[in-house]
This record gives sequence, structure tokens and C-alpha cells, in this order.
Amino acid sequence: MAEPAPKKEIVGAYELPEGWVWAALSEIYKPKITKDPKKNGPGRFIYLDIEAIDNEIQTIVKPRRLNNKKAPSRAKRLVNSGDVIISLVRPYLKNIALIPEDLDSSIASTAFYPLKPENSIDSHYLFHAVCRQSFIDSIVTYGDSPPSARDNEFIKIQIPPLPEQHEIVRRVETLFHSADDAEHRIAAATTHANRLTQSILAKAFRGELVPQDPGDEPASVLLERIRKERAELKEMNKSRKRRSKTLSDFN
Repeated sequence: MAEPAPKKEIVGAYELPEGWVWAALSEIYKPKITKDPKKNGPGRFIYLDIEAIDNEIQTIVKPRRLNNKKAPSRAKRLVNSGDVIISLVRPYLKNIALIPEDLDSSIASTAFYPLKPENSIDSHYLFHAVCRQSFIDSIVTYGDSPPSARDNEFIKIQIPPLPEQHEIVRRVETLFHSADDAEHRIAAATTHANRLTQSILAKAFRGELVPQDPGDEPASVLLERIRKERAELKEMNKSRKRRSKTLSDFN
């Protein structure tokens, strides 16, 4: 049997504020519910597999609607809005998501472990908690084809009382909004700079960047003079080549 890679234990790693407690995941979520769509008769269901998750932003982006009778063998986990799903297959890839209201009563792959929070647990807090890199790093995995965690070996995580959970969520989401605002401002500034550059170039070609001197040579005259100078230079080069060839023949 493959031995699990050693992981850093985070339980009790630091002293908690007064009123906070350490709690195992098994103490804060309801039991998972197994449901086989094939036993539901005709109809369709929403299926959430690994490919449905954008693991860069931990969001469900590609749910699939399948026929009950053609349900994959892994389609067994009933999930509801507010549940947090986390893949125990290659957990380091962070295929994690919070189930939104419009995907209530979907069926998830057994690659996911659905965390169904008790009423005293804020779903958004739980989502942010399991997305932490320290939490991901602490998950013990077995094997390498692919490496997977065991349901009964989820480690303990720190769960504060509900008011603190709400405050943590508020602060985290405020930071996310600030980051989004900054990103939008940068995008707007970049667009403005691009437009300004085009405007400056257009003015330059129209001669509007600096005051124009009426005594300056017109561009049409300048171009014509350049053409003549080039033609004369070309003719001079031809004449030199002819003279060089004549001298060569003479010698």
C-alpha cells in the first residue's frame, strides 16, 4: 500500500482568539447524499464534473445537462445551493466551487467531496477556508495515478463562531472587489492611453501638434524635390559604373 506524503499539520499551529474553536470538517457539515440519476426514470439532470470547474477562479463555468439514462458512473453526489465541492482527486489543482442557487439539486462527480454546512456555518466562509493554500497543502494524498485523498482523513480546520465568519467573508470579498476595481481602472487607463496615442499620431500627420510656419516648404514640393534628388543620384551612380567599365576595358 502506498504511503501518504508527509503533510504539515495545521491544527493547533497557533493560538486562537477567545471564542474561536478548532473543529473537524466532520463536525461542521451534514452527511453527503448519494443519488443515482439512472434510477429516476426519464428526464435530465445537471452534472458537475472536474471539467465544469474553472480552477483559476474556483467557479463552475461549464455544467452539463445530461439524460438520466446516460448518467456517467461517477454521477452520484447530490449537491444543493450553498454546498462547497472540493475534488479529492489531485486536490492541489484546487477544483473547488460554491454551488450557486441556479445549480441547486445538481449531481456532482464522486471525484468531489460535497461539504454541506450546518446552519451555524457560513458557506462563503467555508469556501474561502478550503481554498486557502495552507489547507490544500495539508491534505494527505495516496498513490500517483492519480494522487487522491481519502474521505475519512480530512484534517481539522479552524472554524470561528458565526459572527466572525460573516466578518471574515465581508473582509475577503471587500478585498476581491478592490482588486476588481483596480483591474477595471487599469483596463480603462490602458484603453484611454491607446486612444490618446492614436489621436496624437493623427494630429502629427495633420500638422496640428505644433504651430505651422507659413514659410515652410509645402510637403508636395518637398516630396518632388526628394524624387528629383534620388533620380539624379541614380543617374550619377550609373555614369560612374559606365566610366569604371570603360577604364577596365582600356587597361
